[in-house]
Amino acid sequence: MYWKNTGVVLLIRIPRWLRDDNRVEDKEQLIVMAETEFMGAADKEAIYPLKILVGKLGLDGHDLGARYVARLLKDQGYEVVYLGLHATPAAVARASVDEGADVIGISILSGAHIPLCEKLLYFMEKEGIGEVPLVVGGLVLPHDVKRLKELGVTDVFPSTEPEERFLAWFKELATKQSSKH
Repeated sequence: MYWKNTGVVLLIRIPRWLRDDNRVEDKEQLIVMAETEFMGAADKEAIYPLKILVGKLGLDGHDLGARYVARLLKDQGYEVVYLGLHATPAAVARASVDEGADVIGISILSGAHIPLCEKLLYFMEKEGIGEVPLVVGGLVLPHDVKRLKELGVTDVFPSTEPEERFLAWFKELATKQSSKH
């Protein structure tokens, strides 16, 4: 779809809850609703549709937060691939290559975030995707945030962080990617 008189191509992902809305009578109305919902009335810039790989490393069996974040990102219009529980660092790096992910997001609640991220960053370099941003969320102590960033993690979102900071970070990255494409 082209925005009127700008020549800018918009890619609009219409979530199921909006497609199933019984107030929608035709496809044109659905597109207008999606534009209003996701682009904002005043914000008419095209945003690059990030592909985000979300995974749970190691033996951590608690994935409610990771599934919540994946759903939140999906509802914002991003493409999200959730790998599920008990992924290895090598499997996450390989899946990122296979999926062509723009970002890797890892949720860790076990406290093993430093050794697992060291291994993941090693496998990301080995797979040739060392430039792909890696973000970590979960139970991360304040003194570990600095250590993770020193290792090469792009950003850290402890479970105490507000959603707005997290979503703003992804929107900023998508905007930067838009200017490259």
